Parts: sequence; structure tokens; C-alpha cells
Amino acid sequence: MKRLLVCLSLLCLLLAACDPNYNKRPNRYPNTVWTCEDPAISFYVDAEGSYLLDVAEPHAAVPYGLVLIFNYGSGMELRENGRTEPWFSGSCKFRSDRLEVHVTDDELFAGRYLGKDLVFIRSDWDGAVPEGVTEARIPQPADPLCGVWVNAGQYSEGRDFVETLTLNEDGTAKVHLDYQGKPYADLEGTWTADGTTLSVDFTDPNTRDRVYTYVLTETTLTLTGSGKDVKYLRQN
Repeated sequence: MKRLLVCLSLLCLLLAACDPNYNKRPNRYPNTVWTCEDPAISFYVDAEGSYLLDVAEPHAAVPYGLVLIFNYGSGMELRENGRTEPWFSGSCKFRSDRLEVHVTDDELFAGRYLGKDLVFIRSDWDGAVPEGVTEARIPQPADPLCGVWVNAGQYSEGRDFVETLTLNEDGTAKVHLDYQGKPYADLEGTWTADGTTLSVDFTDPNTRDRVYTYVLTETTLTLTGSGKDVKYLRQN
């Protein structure tokens, strides 16, 4: 039954809007920067609603290659591409002028901020990447399909799932599923694309490989399979 639910949520591509914080997250405020002084973390929201992350805190264990992800509900993570577990995570309170984060996991700073409340203050941004925020801190994949894509709002047999799809430059793929805000399942495999078709071959022989027609923009990835569409939002 568990595998059936995973396959249904992943492969049936049934989309619904179920996230109460969907319209409250920082990406609803384009051309802004959100700054936390301690630790020194900033993220920029460009005109398309994508996040550019800058971790300037010198005590960070992994200062480069991180992406910012807002999960279903109130969850927030700093995750390294290709890594399932986050380096840093917390629960959020979304305000129009500030983001409040209660830290629940802090491997990034060796537990220094675990259990603390961080505040990110919003201000306007002119769209110019500041000096010191290097391309290493704002990963730009060679293939536009590469990156972390999130679909928050899948339903399968009345159960809500959030799917995080990671397409890496080395051709590996990962799918992470959350069920009602909790980790549910992980799938790994490889991916290829020819400009109109995305193929995902899973390592697990019991999981059926899939082929999708896709439409890509700067911030969205729409996959079509079995006559159904599902839209993902870029998270890096």
C-alpha cells in the first residue's frame, strides 16, 4: 500500500492547491532582499520569484553550494544539491516585512543556533547582485532543467504529499516526498532530456521508469504524464 501511494503521488501527477502559506512566502515579494544579521544569511528574490542565497557567516560548515527551500506549510531548509538531509532547517512565521524562523536543525553551524529564533528583515533590491555574492553562492546550472523543483499540493487518495525533485548536472535524480509535513519516501535514479521529453529511470527495480513531456520557464517546470499536468516551482 505504501509503494502504491508513493507511485500514485509521484506518477499520477494529480495537482491541487492545499498549502495555507502559499501566498505568504518571500517569493510573493519580487525584487526584495531578506537579511538576517546573526547568523549572516541573506537571500534575494528576483523579478521571477526565484531565490538567490548568500551565506556569509564565517562559521558555516558548508558556505557554498546551498539552496533555499520552503516546504509545504511552514518548513524552511538550506540544502546542498544532491543531499537529502538539510544542513539547516526551521519552522517559519511569514510576515509581509519579516520572516521569523525557529531553528529545528543546525548542522550548518554545528548546533550554534539550534532552538533559537532568527529574524530576516525585508528591504527593496534593485536586482543587481552585490559584490561578494559569487556565482558559487548562486548556483547556475549548465542545463536549465538542473536544480531543485518543488510541487506543494499533490493529492492521492485524499492524502497530501509534497514532492521535491532534484535534477543534478551529473545526470542523477532524486525524489523526496513529504506526507503531511513529515518525510515519507525517497527515490533515486538518473535523468535525460531531449528538449521536449524528460526521462527518469529509477534505481529501484520495483519502481516504474517514467517519460514526461515538459514545458520549462525560468521559474516553473510543468510535466505531463498520463494526460495530467503538474507544475513545479524552481527553488534555486
